[in-house]
Amino acid sequence: MVGALQYAAVHTRPDISAKVGELQSAVCKATVAELVAANRVLYEAKQNPVSLMVLPIAPEDVTFCAFSDASFLSNKQNCAHQGTLIFATTPQLLENKRAIVAPVAWTSKRIPRVVRSTLGAEAAALCNSVDRLMWIRVLWAWMRNPLCNWRQPEQLLLEERTPALVTDCKGAYDLLTRTAIPQCSEHRTTIECLLIRERLRENCVARWVSSQAMLSDCLTKSMDSEILRECLRTGMYSLRDEEHVLKERLDKRQRVSWVKDQAKLAENTTCGDMESANQVNDIKFPSMHDFWTWRDSHELVRVHQKPRVVKFTPIGITDCPVDLRKLSAQRVTNFGNRTETDFWVGTRAFQRQERPWTGTTSFFLEN
Repeated sequence: MVGALQYAAVHTRPDISAKVGELQSAVCKATVAELVAANRVLYEAKQNPVSLMVLPIAPEDVTFCAFSDASFLSNKQNCAHQGTLIFATTPQLLENKRAIVAPVAWTSKRIPRVVRSTLGAEAAALCNSVDRLMWIRVLWAWMRNPLCNWRQPEQLLLEERTPALVTDCKGAYDLLTRTAIPQCSEHRTTIECLLIRERLRENCVARWVSSQAMLSDCLTKSMDSEILRECLRTGMYSLRDEEHVLKERLDKRQRVSWVKDQAKLAENTTCGDMESANQVNDIKFPSMHDFWTWRDSHELVRVHQKPRVVKFTPIGITDCPVDLRKLSAQRVTNFGNRTETDFWVGTRAFQRQERPWTGTTSFFLEN
């Protein structure tokens, strides 16, 4: 089973690459838990088919965009992982417009050295991503013109379209884009950032996106891959201006504090006043991000403002406010017009729905 999943992950399924990598590392010491995890990955792959589309892009407009991400101590083996996802796209992407994206290469593997921090892991992943991006650019230039001067790639790439190197690590982005010499406590990370800046001078730009918009996030850790699958399904993506996103994050902090105040009001509502308690479900939030809230001291609610096509399970969700072992197996999903009660563990945890939905998912603390 792991061999079949690995073949699919290498050729057509980047969305399950990280999960398959964890299974491969546990083959020699596998237990029933690993068998259950393998069945879960297989079920997820079957329930969420992916088609890699060949989209029409004029040869003179082809450019590339590389998404680079890393996870520091992401599993029980205490090692860092890196993920790279390279798309063929058009110049409109760098103009913050919705543009065609088609995957051409991806990797999901362990960082081959020990890193001391998240910034060190991100810098190591960016080094590998920018090297592979430049190699693909040289290969594309040679395919267009076999007589090009590929022996001097620095000069050749200056004449090619400008690609983008995308990261969600604000610290690494600041080190790469500021005019001063990079300074951090880890000298090896400083050297790697200087090497990346040398590569960026070959007609390449660094861009930053929020973690919610990072497409290669699911290549580094076991998590929900719905964002990447949706991008592969539509074949479209858009970058956003970094200053605008940072301003939105500041506004979001204010909205979160307001949501917490509303949750406290709901907790103080008496059980007999059902009409007031139901007002929590009728709140319209301006943000499209999902968030957690407490309905009472034993009911934890996940509010889904972003449409999704599968049921929600807290497995792999890093911002869950409680330990998963403290939750009972019961799950109550409110689709808006109907409610279903089932279990969030097992093979039907990611049950697919007929159409996208928004609503809430309730979990309960064990007595």
